[in-house]
Amino acid sequence: PADQTGGAIIPNYKERQGLTDLNGKPILPARYASITYAGNGFFIVREKLPPIGRKNNSADRDKTFIINRDGTRIAAAVPPESTLTNIRYFGKKAENSHLASPDSLQDDAMIVFSKDQNLGICDKRGHVILPASYGWIGIESEGKIVLRDKEGNLSVFDVGNKKITPLLGKDKESGARMHFTEGLAVINNHGPKFITPTGETPIKIKFSQAGNFVNGRSL
Repeated sequence: PADQTGGAIIPNYKERQGLTDLNGKPILPARYASITYAGNGFFIVREKLPPIGRKNNSADRDKTFIINRDGTRIAAAVPPESTLTNIRYFGKKAENSHLASPDSLQDDAMIVFSKDQNLGICDKRGHVILPASYGWIGIESEGKIVLRDKEGNLSVFDVGNKKITPLLGKDKESGARMHFTEGLAVINNHGPKFITPTGETPIKIKFSQAGNFVNGRSL
């Protein structure tokens, strides 16, 4: 089977993956454990998947890197004894360039890294922005990222001012689907509610089901 993403195709060969363009021209040979499209023309390539449920050791580190859709390896670093996991924020200038094939990350881009089975965020040079103390880091949307710490507490990280705002209450899905659209996210705490990045619930109507807002409407 093949998964078409980001203007390229990821074919699977006996549990190994490669990368071709839409015309079948090879970009990467089929020898990698995982290739996923991160967005904005970048792919995350994993040479080896670390053992599940075990701390990553030296044999499992430095096995993940970033390429663009031309196959060019992109300079990126993570903190010592950590593993690159994904790109969570592509930078302010990259918002409208998702069809390009950039040769570098923006200076304000943010990378998720893992260390001892926890997640953190760093810049492209490996400088820590958020320490590896989170069990889950959500997608970036409208400049906000939902975080879940090891105790299950949720908070919102602002990629602009780098401030963290705690969210009161628990989410039925532990924040896994929470992201902000039109200034609101859905939190499921004894029924779905709409919440702002500062933790306010401006819509007081009770719902049995709700989805994110699109063009001023929620279904």
